[in-house]
Amino acid sequence: MTKDKKQPALPVVEVDQAFPLMTTDGVSRASTSTGITGDQGPAVSAAIRDVLGWRPRVQDPKAFTAALSASFELSTFEDHVIARYVPRGVAVQADLGGVTGGQASLYLRAKAAHEQITRMLDSLQPLRTDADPQDCEAYRGLVRDSVRRIVLELGREGGPRVPLVDSAFSVLTGYQPATSAAFTQGPVPSKAPTLAAIIGPTTSYGLSGQTPGLVPTAVAEIDPDSVPGQLGALRDRFGLDDDHVNTVDEEKQRTSFWTLVELITDLQRSWDTRRLDFTLGAGNGFLGTDLVQISRLLAAASEQVDELEAVLDSVLVSSAERQTVVLDRTTGLTLDDLVQWLRVFVTEDGPNIIRDSGRDGLVSSFTPTAVELLLTLRNSLVRTVVPCCGPSCASGCHCGSRGKVTCIPLGCCTPLPPGMYSGRVKIAVSTLCGLVERLTAKAIRIGRYAGVVLLDLSVVPYDDLLDTGTGSVASPFVRVEVRGLHLRPTYIPAFIADAGNPANFGSFVLPLQGSASADDDHLSGIFQLAALPEPLRDLLSGAGVGVRGILLAASEVPLAIVDGELGRVVQGPAVTTWPKLRPANVVEDDGGPDDWDEIDPNQRFVPQSPPDPVDPEIVDDCLDDCLDECSDDCQGCDCGCHEYEAGGAGSQGEGSAFQASSAAAGGSGAAGIQAMVADKRVRRRAAKVLPELAASRKHRKRLRSALKGKKLKRLMKAVADAEADRTRNTTTEERLMREAETLDQRITSAQDGVAAAKRDVKQAKRKQNQASRTVKNAKAAKTKALRKVVREEDALAKAQLEARAAATKAREKEQ
Repeated sequence: MTKDKKQPALPVVEVDQAFPLMTTDGVSRASTSTGITGDQGPAVSAAIRDVLGWRPRVQDPKAFTAALSASFELSTFEDHVIARYVPRGVAVQADLGGVTGGQASLYLRAKAAHEQITRMLDSLQPLRTDADPQDCEAYRGLVRDSVRRIVLELGREGGPRVPLVDSAFSVLTGYQPATSAAFTQGPVPSKAPTLAAIIGPTTSYGLSGQTPGLVPTAVAEIDPDSVPGQLGALRDRFGLDDDHVNTVDEEKQRTSFWTLVELITDLQRSWDTRRLDFTLGAGNGFLGTDLVQISRLLAAASEQVDELEAVLDSVLVSSAERQTVVLDRTTGLTLDDLVQWLRVFVTEDGPNIIRDSGRDGLVSSFTPTAVELLLTLRNSLVRTVVPCCGPSCASGCHCGSRGKVTCIPLGCCTPLPPGMYSGRVKIAVSTLCGLVERLTAKAIRIGRYAGVVLLDLSVVPYDDLLDTGTGSVASPFVRVEVRGLHLRPTYIPAFIADAGNPANFGSFVLPLQGSASADDDHLSGIFQLAALPEPLRDLLSGAGVGVRGILLAASEVPLAIVDGELGRVVQGPAVTTWPKLRPANVVEDDGGPDDWDEIDPNQRFVPQSPPDPVDPEIVDDCLDDCLDECSDDCQGCDCGCHEYEAGGAGSQGEGSAFQASSAAAGGSGAAGIQAMVADKRVRRRAAKVLPELAASRKHRKRLRSALKGKKLKRLMKAVADAEADRTRNTTTEERLMREAETLDQRITSAQDGVAAAKRDVKQAKRKQNQASRTVKNAKAAKTKALRKVVREEDALAKAQLEARAAATKAREKEQ
């Protein structure tokens, strides 16, 4: 029974037994029929896939050519072309990727080293007098096989198998990643949003944000005389140590062994450097290697879509019915829409995007589409059909549903057809979701540009809003500058709020709009102080007197880099010391230095330069003599320059507002006052406060005293109105000037058009006169020709008459 205990229900086992058995192979499997009738396409496709290791696609002949070239090696022998078949272990989309990037570099180095290592192994001779020839040849063969296995694995399409290469190197050199001190473990900064952050906490695959396993580091200065493993056994069996060296020839044998060990250990260091790129961790990966794996996942997903349709047909959910099954009522997405979307993406759109646009298309189109497709598949189909799809049940169900009989509703009012709750459909849907999830995780690893490396950042308040009395920050805004490598002009710095998710833009503290700027090695932006994380605010406020700002390592602050063009997180590095931030001059009592001077200068955080002196643009005779700090003698000064410039202790309230008004008027000190009273309305308002406005120090002092009264607000409002009117008038003048320029351009264009029309009319009249003369001449020539024809006809007639008369006379004479 269902939850309402009214609709009938059947156990899944009985439902699967009630439906017809699947007696035919899947859509993508080859036909086993031996007759010549029927469709032979599946058999041909299966044969091509078995021989070439490639899934046939009729619409892509280039892929067939690439797979054919990879499966047969052609060579010329005595003017004959010989083809050698290279068996393919798995179906590889040879058109999308290959051995490129760092893998190709490792493979070429390993291949070159393999040739040298083979020659050196063959040339080694035992130096021990009691050496066993069989043992020597056995270890010579073991080292040769291990090196050959590493070379073949580094040249494997789709990337080498990391455990196999680790095992081969550990067997050769004796350094085990799990026990050796030469291997370390540490967090690796992530360069892109992880799949776990996109699809939520229920993800069971592709958690690249987790700390990877034990990462082997480069083994420094391995001594060939003490190296363990197969190389050490080879040394002991052959006696290739200092105790058995007596002649120059024996020294050459030992030198060959040293060179062999160094070649292998140097190759191991290179592998250790690139190892993370071949895992599913936070490495950046290589395009060719990742594309081979992506092509395999696309092929597997395509076959699984065919299997899903075959399973749906077997449980009486036909193709026509799938077009009516609505999975999401808000968008109207049907089951057939989702299946066809999956089919088109994994067979046509996805491969075409990668093949035609490369890394750019993969980052900007393929990956976002794969993420959206995965979210739609999980939310619309998987969570509806499979009630328990959490990662906790991957290694054994612990959610309480294990052992329970799952029942499905029956009747005419069920949200989905009963067949979709069958066990076979659940298995097919879960398998398809897993393939799409792995495809998305692999695509997310690939980026367009080199990985960002953040060095340090500085947080500095503005000088004019720094409380010089206490050294604390009185400014509501601070300027943040970040230094790093491989930055781009579209990158924006952002802080991650307390307990925020780096993949959620809602937890980001972004700079003020329009304040961010960037170049190749620098990012900057203006942030609101109150929005910064609390530990950073506390550190900034407790910096002390005389310190303008703080300088921190980028790894100590929850800092993220956002690409403003694509709207994605470029990097959110792992924070190592946050939130235990402290000033550099605070030394903990843990056995470290007792005095700040005992710390090496290159290990200190050096504060930035002190505040700049008075603005040199201010022209004031008294100001030149008042650059020192205020003292008791300044109380008798009539100029007020100290209060104008620094806002002294006696003017912290109204004086700060006066500074703001002076800055708004375009200057400070006496120049600011002159700029304030330039407007007529300001002068009228100020006349009520002070009848006379002169340039003397006495009047300036009186004006400053009067501005501390109640009429300051109205005076500031008059200043703001004057500034607004000035800005509005300037804008209006600029607009009128632009309109006048546009009108002048139109008038000039019209005049040019009129002149051109006049020239065309003159030219047309000239051509008309020329044509009239031509017609007149033609008529005269025609008349002349007609007259000539008439004369010729008259002459001809006259000649005919004369001829007849002559003929008549001749006949008469004859008679």
